[in-house]
Amino acid sequence: MPKKKCRRCQQIRVVAIVFSMVAILLLMMMGKSQAEVYKYTDENGKQVFVGSLSQIPQKYKKKTELNKPSDEVSNSSNFSAKNEKASNSLKARSKIRRLERLMAQMETPVKIVRNQVLIPVLVTYHGKEANVHMLMDTGASGTVFHRDALARLEAASQSAGYARVAGGGIIRVSSIEFDRIKVGPYKAKNIRSFIIDNKSPGGTFDGLLGMDFLMNVKYEVDYQRQVIIWNPEGYKEMEERLKEAQSTP
Repeated sequence: MPKKKCRRCQQIRVVAIVFSMVAILLLMMMGKSQAEVYKYTDENGKQVFVGSLSQIPQKYKKKTELNKPSDEVSNSSNFSAKNEKASNSLKARSKIRRLERLMAQMETPVKIVRNQVLIPVLVTYHGKEANVHMLMDTGASGTVFHRDALARLEAASQSAGYARVAGGGIIRVSSIEFDRIKVGPYKAKNIRSFIIDNKSPGGTFDGLLGMDFLMNVKYEVDYQRQVIIWNPEGYKEMEERLKEAQSTP
C-alpha cells in the first residue's frame, strides 16, 4: 500500500526552492553591483569613483560614467603594467647610482704639473693629520717626505744615516713611523717612512711617492681628466656595466 505524501514536507520543499532562487538572484545582483563603478568629475575638476548611483550628488548624475567590468580589468592590467615599469625604472636608477659610487671610490683627483703627477696623501701621527701632495716617482725606491710638510705633526724622527741623491749629492735622512698613510682607497698602518730637509721650500710637492708603494698597486693616470684610476681592469668592467644600465629603457 503506497505511503501518503507528507503535505508538510512538500510545503517545506517549496519554500526551500523559493529561498534558493532568491539567494541566487541576490548573489547575481551583488556581483553585478560590485563590478560596477561610477565616475564623475566634481566642481574642482577632481575625478570621483563610487560604487552606487545613490552616492552621486544630483547635480553630477547627468555627467556620470559607468565603468563596466571589462574596463575594470583593463584598468587593473594597465595599473599593474605601470607599477612594474616604475619598479624596473627604480631598480635601474638604484643600480646606476651604486655603480657610480663604486667608480668614484676607484678615482683620485690629482694635479698635473709639467707632466708630473702630484697625488694627495693623508698621513696620521699620534692622532694628528697632515694633507700633503706627493710626486709619483717610479725612479725612487722608497717614499720620502719633506720635513717642513710635516711640521704640524710635531713628529719625533730618528736618524737613518745619509743618502745619495740625483746629481751625486749626499743628504741626511731621518725615519718616522706613522700611525697610518692613506693614498686613494688604500690605507697602510704603522708604516715607517723617510724624511729629508726640503732644499726648495715652497715647491709644488711635499715628497716622493716611491716604488715601495707603487709596485704593490695597479693604477692608470687619466691626464685629460686629471685623475688616477685604481684597478683599471675592474674600473673598465664597471664602466661597461654602467653604460649598459644607462641604455636600458
